[in-house]
Amino acid sequence: MSYIFTSDWFKYQMDVQTHHLKLVSENRPLHLLEIGSYEGASTTFFIDNFMDHDDASIVSIDPFCNDDKNSPVSDDTKRNFVHNISMTKYPDKHTLIQKFSYQALPDLILERHKYNYILVDGSHETADVLNDALLVYHLLEPRGILFFDDYDFFSTATTTTNVRKGIDRFLEIYGHEFDTLWENYHLVLQKK
Repeated sequence: MSYIFTSDWFKYQMDVQTHHLKLVSENRPLHLLEIGSYEGASTTFFIDNFMDHDDASIVSIDPFCNDDKNSPVSDDTKRNFVHNISMTKYPDKHTLIQKFSYQALPDLILERHKYNYILVDGSHETADVLNDALLVYHLLEPRGILFFDDYDFFSTATTTTNVRKGIDRFLEIYGHEFDTLWENYHLVLQKK
C-alpha cells in the first residue's frame, strides 16, 4: 500500500522545511509539534526523513472537523491521515491529539512539553493564528524553529481570515525574542 493524498500542498514548503529542520535536528533528536495535519503529507515526510534518532518524536494537533464550509476537511480526511501515518517508517514515534489547538496547547504547556521545531498550519482565522502563536511560544525551546505556513494567505471574502495579521500581532509582542530566518509565503523564526 502507499500513501493516500487528495491534495499536495506540502510540496510548496518541502524545501524550506527541510533546510530549517536540519538546523535543529543535526546531532540531536527532533521533537516536532505540528498544528494542522490534514491528510499527513507533511507528517509523513517528517517521520520518514527526520525521525531516525531513537528519541525523536512528533505530535500532531488536528480536530479533523468538517463542519466549517471553508475547510477542505471531509469525512475521509482523518481516515487518510491514520492510514498514511501507519505506512511511515516510524509510526510509533507519532502522537495524534484530536482537538482544536486552543484546547490542546494549554495542556501541553501544563505538562511542560518542549519542542525544538513547531509548525503552525491550522486555522487561518486571524484570532486563531494569534492564539496559536502565543501558546506555542511557551512550548518552543531556545534556538528552536517556529515555522508559520501561509504567511501571505488572506481571504478577500472576510476580514477575519488573514494569517499575516495574526502573526504580525504576535511579533509585536515577542518579535524581539526571535531571529527571522525566512520570510516569503512562509515565515520561519528562530527563538533566541
